[in-house]
Amino acid sequence: MHTWTVTCDPAIAEESGTAATEVDAVIAGAAAMRRIVRDTHRAGGDSPFVNLCIDTRPRIGITAGQDSPDGALEWIDDYEYEAAVAAAVNDSILGRAHVEAS
Repeated sequence: MHTWTVTCDPAIAEESGTAATEVDAVIAGAAAMRRIVRDTHRAGGDSPFVNLCIDTRPRIGITAGQDSPDGALEWIDDYEYEAAVAAAVNDSILGRAHVEAS
């Protein structure tokens, strides 16, 4: 199993250089999952189970098919689109709350 963990906690992100918004976390995580699926398939390894966590909360877990990673890659594309839209709303709400609190 391969796990890719990304954070959108600004304090942690600043220290570690990882994603600072949830949208960034979704995009970075989906890209990492695609690389793992493609590279493992190209190398002829066993189909990987890939898992994306954002701020330690599991967000997506998927196993690439034995014959081809295409189904897993399509699923990751769908997830990235839907999650990026939801994350943008979350980022907007959190950003607005931060400004109002300041």
